[in-house]
Amino acid sequence: MPKPNKVNPRVALRATAYSVRMMFRSNPLAAIFISAVEIIQAPIPSVQAIFTGVILTKLAAGDWNGFLLFIGLLVALSILRTILQHVNGYFSQVLQYDIHNYANEQLYLKVNRISIAARETKENADKLEIAERYALSLGWLFPRLLAIMSQSIAFAVAVAVLASLSWPIALVIVLTMIPNSVLMIQKMRMERKIWKSNSVHRRKGWGIRSQLTDQKQTIELRVNGLYNYFVRQWRKHIVQDRVEEMAAERKFLPWEMASGSLQSLATLGVLAWAGKLIIDGKLEIGYLMTIKSLMDNLMSSAFQVVSSLSQVGSDIMNASDYFAYLDLPEEVDGEVLVAADKPPKIEFRDVTFTYPLGEQPVIKNVSFTINTGEAVALVGENGSGKTTIIKLLFGLYPPDSGEILVNDVPLSKINKVSYYKHLGALFQDYSRYTFTNFTENIWYGDITRKLNKKEILEVVDKAKLTPLVNKLPFGMSQILSKRFDDKNGTDLSGGQWQRVALARSFWRNPNVLILDEPTAAVDAKAEYEIFQEIAKSQHGKTTIIISHRFSTVRKAEKILVIDSGRIIEQGSHRQLMALEKGLYREMFELQAEGYLD
Repeated sequence: MPKPNKVNPRVALRATAYSVRMMFRSNPLAAIFISAVEIIQAPIPSVQAIFTGVILTKLAAGDWNGFLLFIGLLVALSILRTILQHVNGYFSQVLQYDIHNYANEQLYLKVNRISIAARETKENADKLEIAERYALSLGWLFPRLLAIMSQSIAFAVAVAVLASLSWPIALVIVLTMIPNSVLMIQKMRMERKIWKSNSVHRRKGWGIRSQLTDQKQTIELRVNGLYNYFVRQWRKHIVQDRVEEMAAERKFLPWEMASGSLQSLATLGVLAWAGKLIIDGKLEIGYLMTIKSLMDNLMSSAFQVVSSLSQVGSDIMNASDYFAYLDLPEEVDGEVLVAADKPPKIEFRDVTFTYPLGEQPVIKNVSFTINTGEAVALVGENGSGKTTIIKLLFGLYPPDSGEILVNDVPLSKINKVSYYKHLGALFQDYSRYTFTNFTENIWYGDITRKLNKKEILEVVDKAKLTPLVNKLPFGMSQILSKRFDDKNGTDLSGGQWQRVALARSFWRNPNVLILDEPTAAVDAKAEYEIFQEIAKSQHGKTTIIISHRFSTVRKAEKILVIDSGRIIEQGSHRQLMALEKGLYREMFELQAEGYLD
């Protein structure tokens, strides 16, 4: 028989304590109520079984009054149990929702506190996926623990009542339940092991599914004939779970049939035994029904205890990854504050950097200085290392060697909150907040500023978005996706979205504005107008531009030419054009020649 994973007792204790603490913190009244209800209703099934047997005995004896009395008691008990179950179910859902939200909140806050490099490893990506699953199940851990307690009490009461009638019967039933219970626990643990081992297949399957359902991918997928191919790839990855699960099912199948058959034979034997005792006059006739009901209660309680134990075991094994993610080392922020009165000076000193799991450095021995209020452009072919330099400037990764300095202080010692207040950026992969309206899409650039309609409209005008806003039925209140509001929603083009992101940068009004291909999706006239506005808004401030358009680059005070991760040329447009065999001059002339053609 396959061997399942084992539960770590230390993790089990921590997960249990965490769940209980969160349960009582989120809704203590509901937690106490659920606990009390689980204890109260535990012996009710056994009492109902006794009443059922007494009712049959009274009926056989012709005792009408006794018959009515116990019928009434049985009905009252059933009503009480029904009420308790429904109220308990309601409070369990409330608590499950509260704890699920709390667990996810802690997880998402943690994601923001660990380094980008740590987040990108496969190991931590797997931990995050499993941790998210555990956050969903965490809310059920406490109710399941209570259910185990309640069903264990119910089981013990049923065994005690059966033993009072005939201890051999009670012993036989309990012994025949053991194989099936052990089998259930092993099977559910094996399912958990299979689920965990296939995390990569699931992520790939979900990634392919997102491509298939993304409207923006539709044209390319159809033109390239990729739909059917991707569906097959999705199926290949997503069915991997099912293939291994079915293989495990086949291994367990003979054992399940054997244990089920043993339990059926035991049930039949016990009923025949009880029938013989009744015929011999050693038991009253009503007790046949009592024994049958108690047997059903025993099997039901045993099944629920084992099922809950297996689920709790799975939850706890998930908890190990949840806590492992919460326990990941966090980025340590520096203590040196960046003065708020002027743009900081930024300097790279002999910086070399390799991405996590990368084999070769992306930038090598890079040195340059961006002085306060300077306009700097980064030029180079795709993949030369321009965007990587910006990521390092933000402190998203530590360099392999060399130093990045802010006002002559190492970036590792700088307080990031004070540093980020100076920075504003428009990246190639800018965010599209499609779930909200035009106004909030811009306000998200700096939510610490009070939302002022007049000031928002000013940055909208700077980004040349006023004509678009005037055409929208709901103006600045327009939701920027029909997916979230088919009546009050609209879908924007790539160029329009880029202008929205630019307006968000204007709203932030940073001391250091970083523009990574900021006008790639707009025409030449719009580009000219936008850069006129950028020049006005950034007067006396620092601007860092990455662009392939030399009409934009040539206006920078300093141009850094990057090739294969190294800065090979540095200077103004005029200085670089003076280099007869310079790369900048070559690229500029090629682009100019393209316009002449």
